[in-house]
Order: sequence, then C-alpha cells, then structure tokens
Amino acid sequence: MNNILITAGTTSLAFKVKNLIANDFNVSLGTAEEIPSIFEKNYIKLPKESSNSYINETLKTSLDNSINYLLPLTISEALILSQNISLFEEYGITILIPPFNVLNSIITTNLPDKEMNLSLLNNGYDFIKQKQTPLTISGLGILSDSEIDFILVIL
Repeated sequence: MNNILITAGTTSLAFKVKNLIANDFNVSLGTAEEIPSIFEKNYIKLPKESSNSYINETLKTSLDNSINYLLPLTISEALILSQNISLFEEYGITILIPPFNVLNSIITTNLPDKEMNLSLLNNGYDFIKQKQTPLTISGLGILSDSEIDFILVIL
C-alpha cells in the first residue's frame, strides 16, 4: 500500500480526504502548526512554508516517512512545491498538484460544497473514484460531470 502525506493536517478538509482514501493508502497528516503534545503522535511535523529550507526539510521528512505521494492543501505550500515537482520525483515522491505554470491559471476554490464529490487526481487518474479521466492534471478538486473541467480545491 502506498503512503500519502496530506499537509494542513489539522483542517477538516484534510480529515475528509483522509477518510475518502483510507482504504487505499496509508495516510499521514502533516502540519507546521504547534499542536498539544498529547496529539503529536497523530501528525508528522512539517516546516513552515516561510522557512528558507522548506523544500529540503519537506523532502527529508517525506523520505524519512517513506512517502510516495504528497498532497499540499494550502496555496502557499502548493505554490512552492509546484516549482519543485521534478526534485521530488527524482526521489520517487509524486506531488499531487499541477505544475506552477498551470497552477497560476487554474480555477480554484477553498470552500467546496459539502454535497460536491471530491476527486484526487494523479495525471488524470482519480484515486477516490478509482478510474482514469480524460484529464492529465494532478490535485484535489471537483470534477465536472463530463470529466472535462476541474476546479482545484486549495485552502
């Protein structure tokens, strides 16, 4: 089973995604927030995205925890990580976010309706629905019924 690290792990969106994919992945939640020591064992400590060593520390943390997939849920993390996709791929880690040039032009939302079904895409393959879509994008979002349009969900 593959290991996935979801950032912003203390958010309700992270818990929702975790519940949606828990049968198919070993899910770890990561956070840069200070959390009470009683809950520390439930999270992987991540660096703050404002840190100069954010990429190096995130890569090291991912390698130390045998992470195969990294899902950034905040726009600040996504912007930084989207510029470093190839570095992580060299180490066998797939960042589930569009490349920087696509990320800047894609429609996003941070408040998906509770009734909307989320999709977690990796080059168009939907991990939640377990099927290939016609798209070639990666990330968490909302897929249109026609599977042609995708709105990225990012906090």
